[in-house]
Amino acid sequence: MDLAILSNLRTSVRNALAVQYPETEIYTAEITSLIQDDDSNVGEFITVFFSDADETQVDELLDDEHYNTSSTLTVGYFHERAATDQGWLDAEAGTIRRAVMAFDGVFNGTKGDIDRAGWQYVPATEGATPGIYFRFSVSYSD
Repeated sequence: MDLAILSNLRTSVRNALAVQYPETEIYTAEITSLIQDDDSNVGEFITVFFSDADETQVDELLDDEHYNTSSTLTVGYFHERAATDQGWLDAEAGTIRRAVMAFDGVFNGTKGDIDRAGWQYVPATEGATPGIYFRFSVSYSD
């Protein structure tokens, strides 16, 4: 399996989101809050990360090096405004989904797809910044 495909996709998604949200920090990690030097929460940030991936061999040959890989790309958007205005957060969902789905089928010469796989609100509990996670199924064959 070529891990560079996933790394390149994650970087491309980060770059596309940076165009849409130029003033917002983007992290490659599964986080729901960031603390500033003055012990206050960061008011807005984005996370982009992959979950564990599944791999299956394309055929039964022992020396075959071709695999199908499937994983989940998650994009989290966290903003303090979401604590009181989920409608505004829903509107941001369209921007984020379009940015990620623009890469559907773009896997550096391999066969691949991105599909929407769900979302989850992240409430402002225990001092965390509220937000939303968007999940996308990613599959490709090298």
